[in-house]
Amino acid sequence: MVTLLKRSLRKALLVRTPENPDRSAPTVSDNTTVYFMVKCRPGTSAETFVRQMLSSVASRVHNKRKVLNYSSFRQYHNTKPGGLDALPLILTRTHRVVRSLCLLSDIAPPPVFSMNLTPYYDALIEFEFEDSPTDDQFAALELVGEIVESICGEVVTCECDKRYTIIGHPAPTRKPDSVFLTVITKTPWNRTMRQAQKYWIEQHAPIVVDNNEYLNLRGYQQVHTTTREESRLANEYSGVAFIEFGSISEFWRNNLTYDAMRINNTLALDEINLTIGSHINMFRCFDLS
Repeated sequence: MVTLLKRSLRKALLVRTPENPDRSAPTVSDNTTVYFMVKCRPGTSAETFVRQMLSSVASRVHNKRKVLNYSSFRQYHNTKPGGLDALPLILTRTHRVVRSLCLLSDIAPPPVFSMNLTPYYDALIEFEFEDSPTDDQFAALELVGEIVESICGEVVTCECDKRYTIIGHPAPTRKPDSVFLTVITKTPWNRTMRQAQKYWIEQHAPIVVDNNEYLNLRGYQQVHTTTREESRLANEYSGVAFIEFGSISEFWRNNLTYDAMRINNTLALDEINLTIGSHINMFRCFDLS
């Protein structure tokens, strides 16, 4: 009786199409991406924070463009103050929900972890470089960090050396209304960063691609943190995923269907193999290159 009930609940809550052996392989870029993960200073309004980031910070970065010599410079900001657009995805990745899905699927649940119900970070600053940054470029990045810290409550840096494009074009022409469900991944308790990243691209990405008929993603990229010990940055996260929708209304239309909810549960269950307690945002991208 219990087994029959579990089977019924699995069918109702989870779904996965058969594996497609003919799916396209991801496109990989070995350029370097540097992130500043930024938290707004307490007492500063969201509107003031965004204005400062897009005006004074961007202006001072442009003044150092020659020495920075980046190939692209972008900022990502929440679609809504407080990041409430990301809440449905955050809720399905709390420990209570993940534990329930694990028990339903006869999988050992992860240890207790916390999950912020509103996004922890308020913005990302992204620099792409054709090669690993030189000493002069890193010195300029340190100055950028000082500029950002002067107006922000917290800044964390991350150096990435692999960018995988799983769905969409490696250099998409972003539409003005596009939004990016953004996941900053944390290495889980039972894997090294390298192991988590390997699972992320080799096992998790194919599930997303094979089930995109339920999700209708316009783009999906994984940006993996370097595992080089000589990196000069903090690198406390495993990487960043960018999942693109044409608009916030398109995101809601696509994700409120029954099948989309089922595949979202399936992905949340699989994600324990690559991340726990992720930081999740719904961002708009501002290309300031």
